[in-house]
Order: sequence, then structure tokens, then C-alpha cells
Amino acid sequence: LKDDPVFAKGLQRAGQIAAGTAPASARYQLWSMERLGVILNLDHFGETNWFEKGANSLITAQKPDGSWTGSWGDKSDTAFAILF
Repeated sequence: LKDDPVFAKGLQRAGQIAAGTAPASARYQLWSMERLGVILNLDHFGETNWFEKGANSLITAQKPDGSWTGSWGDKSDTAFAILF
């Protein structure tokens, strides 16, 4: 499956989202990428270390009270950030 060109293009897109070079709609997307990386036993999507980029984006966006805010609302975005 990993050698399929369509699948490879999807992984490349996931890497772009993780790297911040493509828009992410919510923390839900980060959690989805984490699930994909773990299930497929991949530490990179394309050239992007998805965990490093995702973790850095969460650390940067975390509010002083430990929560996150986003398009799904504080509670949902915080829950998905913790799941990541």
C-alpha cells in the first residue's frame, strides 16, 4: 500500500499539513495524522517528521492555562491536542 502513488501523494499532503505548509482545519487533523503514523509505523510523511512538527505546533499554540483553542472550540481542540 505504501508503494501506491496515490497513497504516497496522500502521505506527502499529510507531511505538508504537519510541516505547516498546507492548512490544517483543526487539532483533529493532527490527531488523525498521529493515528496514521502509528498505524503505518511511519515516523515521516514524505520528508516531514510528523510527530516533531505536530508537537512543536501544539507547544507553540498552547495557552497559559494548558488548553488549546481552535475552530472546534476550546474543549474539543484541547481534547484532540492531548490525544495527539
